[in-house]
Amino acid sequence: MNRVFVEKQAEFNTQARELLHDLRDNLNIQHLKNIRVIQRYDVDGLTEEEFAEASRLILSEPQVDLVSDQLILGRDETAFAVEYLPGQYDQRADSAAQCVQILTQGAKPLIGSAHIIVLQGELTADEIAQVKAYTINAVDSREASMDMPQSLEVPVERPSDVEILEGFTNASAAELCTKRDELGLAMSPEDLIFTQSYFRDEEGRNPTITEIKMLDTYWSDHCRHSTFATKIESVEFEQQDIIAEAYAKYQATRDIVYLPRWLHPRPSFWPIVCLSSDARHRRCRSTHPIL
Repeated sequence: MNRVFVEKQAEFNTQARELLHDLRDNLNIQHLKNIRVIQRYDVDGLTEEEFAEASRLILSEPQVDLVSDQLILGRDETAFAVEYLPGQYDQRADSAAQCVQILTQGAKPLIGSAHIIVLQGELTADEIAQVKAYTINAVDSREASMDMPQSLEVPVERPSDVEILEGFTNASAAELCTKRDELGLAMSPEDLIFTQSYFRDEEGRNPTITEIKMLDTYWSDHCRHSTFATKIESVEFEQQDIIAEAYAKYQATRDIVYLPRWLHPRPSFWPIVCLSSDARHRRCRSTHPIL
């Protein structure tokens, strides 16, 4: 296992300068003197010679980067590391691993990356916590350990068997509604009863949680676009503007392309959405000829 720290030289470290201004302006930490942003790479599966060559040719740019195998902090500096959550795609690490494999013509190494934020100044614990909360996106990232791992291999546990919803085919309508609430399903009671009938009469078994979740997803409003299939009984416009003009054009186009109006199905939202978008685009074109 090898580790390297790559930091842009001060005149090229625009990311650090922008973050410094951002924290001063938005968190009002005015006594924050300086910020350094350092990229950390952990590499598993290379010899010392291969790692040295990869550090020079792939993981850094010698013309603009400072490279070190240790993180050196000043007396008034505090540092923390940020990495992607397990399962999140790390494009930087993956691209580096592919390039290193091309360089060595061997097996693809395991590479982990994190960026380290170094804060300079007499900051309190609360202020450091504010900086962490501001800079770490909890949706896809987390604070990383500063220690070097023993390995980058991700342990994989054998998953348990898929849960079977016991008693589903014999449940009453009230019990199905209770189960729907417990599972957080978007299905209507009628959907559940239909599903129950299918598994009871056709499959002769109880469904798995995976099957129910898949049906619930594909029968959702978003997937069925039931909103766009809504019947429009009448349309009124507060003013005769470009939107009203677009709707009139839509109706006239249907008269030309399709059957006589008395044979038409009622219009739906979907073509109106498209025409409204087109109308807005034409308005932009009239204002901005370059479009």
